[in-house]
Amino acid sequence: MASQKKKRQNGAVDWSNMKVTFVSASSVDENPLNPACKLTKEEREKIIITIAARILNDETDRVYNAMAYILKK
Repeated sequence: MASQKKKRQNGAVDWSNMKVTFVSASSVDENPLNPACKLTKEEREKIIITIAARILNDETDRVYNAMAYILKK
C-alpha cells in the first residue's frame, strides 16, 4: 500500500500513514526493539514506555490546543 500525502498539523502523528521499518539486529544499537541489544528487559520496557508517553503527550497537547482555539472563537 503506497503512502499518501495529506494535510496535517505540524508535529502531529499521522497514524493512518504509519510505516514499519525493520532494523538489523546489532549488539551496539540501543534501540529497544532490537532483539540483540544489550538492554535488560526492564530497561527495554522503560524506554518503550518513555517513547509511548512522549507520543501520547504530543497528541494530548495537540488536542488541548485545538479545543482552546475552538473555545476562544
